[in-house]
Amino acid sequence: MSSRLSDVGFLFDYDGVLSPIDVERSRAYPPEDRLGMLSYLRSLGAVVAVVSSKDCPFLMSRGLSVDAVACVNGLEVRVPGYVVLDERVLDPSKQVRFAKLVNVAEGAIGGEAYLERKKLSLDLLVGVSIDWRSREQEPSRLLEVVSLAKELGFPVKWVPREPFIDIYIVDVEKDLAVKLLRKILNVRKVVYFGDSLRDLPAFEVSDISVFVRHGSNRDTTVSRVNYVVNYEELPGWVVRLATELSS
Repeated sequence: MSSRLSDVGFLFDYDGVLSPIDVERSRAYPPEDRLGMLSYLRSLGAVVAVVSSKDCPFLMSRGLSVDAVACVNGLEVRVPGYVVLDERVLDPSKQVRFAKLVNVAEGAIGGEAYLERKKLSLDLLVGVSIDWRSREQEPSRLLEVVSLAKELGFPVKWVPREPFIDIYIVDVEKDLAVKLLRKILNVRKVVYFGDSLRDLPAFEVSDISVFVRHGSNRDTTVSRVNYVVNYEELPGWVVRLATELSS
């Protein structure tokens, strides 16, 4: 069975797929059924990776049994023995301007939302998330921060009805991460699991796309995906898919 899955990559988004969506990001850990699912796939010989907007220091602390992690949408990719960085983030002038933006955002948002700094393993700041899912409304000065980011030329990722935004030092989508992992891990077929419109670029460059449905995306309509699976049913469904692909 393992020989048939050795060139198949199972790539998982983190929030809302491997971890519950309804908890603050700093407390988001994958439950046991997710950890068991990842370990089981690897025991079958499949290639398993995580593709996330989270940074590597965060993902590496979550006890994930995977072959690779693509962090901050692919600005950093870690595989055993190697770290791949997007050279665009190394621009010193961008670093200075982005750090100033994040400091302004922190002051403007205050205690109205959770602000998460995204850093590379080299301690370079490359993104920031402003997350108000535990609050009843968005921060009062959020639009001010968004306007400043756009004025400075930093891309803002904001999906309608989602209670958080991401701002990055360079424009990056998850298709970059999927393409890199396909090459680095030498996989023929990519199965990608996501739960948001933010995952559309990754869906489009994958061979099999799986949308994970949960309480926060019930009203989200996603076209051009192969399967829609409920969050609670995902581990068992993945096992059945792996069995089917290995036959």
